[in-house]
Amino acid sequence: MNHALSEYVDLLRENGLDPICELSAETLSTEVKNLTFDSREVTPQTLFICKGVNFLPKYAIQALESGAVALIGEKRIEGAEPFILVNNVRHAMVLAAQMFFENAPAELTIAGITGTKGKSTTAHFLNSILNRWMEETSRPESAI
Repeated sequence: MNHALSEYVDLLRENGLDPICELSAETLSTEVKNLTFDSREVTPQTLFICKGVNFLPKYAIQALESGAVALIGEKRIEGAEPFILVNNVRHAMVLAAQMFFENAPAELTIAGITGTKGKSTTAHFLNSILNRWMEETSRPESAI
């Protein structure tokens, strides 16, 4: 299910990220059909996240030229509009992903392996055992 950009802005506001944006009603009503922080993956109606130490303004411009509906980031970028300014882009990314993917991680079972030695070997053995069980029960493969 696609969500309107206004729903993302509301979610950011509800979670204390203080979004500052001047978006038209038309832009706010646009459905977000893609979410990414990689300008090479932008398609029309993408919500693009400007994040990372090495983020260059040219990536934001590329995203807009490729059809991004809006950008989210902690610092305004000259010539990059529409822009949603937030106080924590990493938190914004988590919230946006949860909304976009309908909180898919809540449906996952996750196991962790800790210790000093044998983690990789144990993970591969466990993956092999789980995949055999998943195959026998007609389920998709597990992942490492």
